[in-house]
Amino acid sequence: MQRLFRVTALALGSILTLIGVGLGLAEGWFLLHAEHTQAVILTVENDHPRFLFNTKQSRQYEITSAKALPGLRRGQTVAIAYRPDDPTNAQIEAGTPRWFLALLFSGLGVIVTYLGLYLSRREHENQEF
Repeated sequence: MQRLFRVTALALGSILTLIGVGLGLAEGWFLLHAEHTQAVILTVENDHPRFLFNTKQSRQYEITSAKALPGLRRGQTVAIAYRPDDPTNAQIEAGTPRWFLALLFSGLGVIVTYLGLYLSRREHENQEF
């Protein structure tokens, strides 16, 4: 039973760490290629704001945020980041820190992997005696 738990912890920890690294790389790639500007909140429904912004090419876009952001109100100005090649891919830069999920998954992955390694070492030490 302990062996199954150890193997599961090692596998799950590795998977969580890889997911965290993947999320971090995706977020980093987005921010590396993103343009930053200001937007105005038009409406807020179920904490999902609809905002209006202009690109550097003076094109106007109206987007509804996929992420719920409580506390925003109509008429408020917010900072956003958007992809220049796809301005419909825009994100409000408020709320939960952008790296939160990447750090959460990576941190949990490292902890669970460490637990699996600890159990492996303990099992190995018990076999020596």
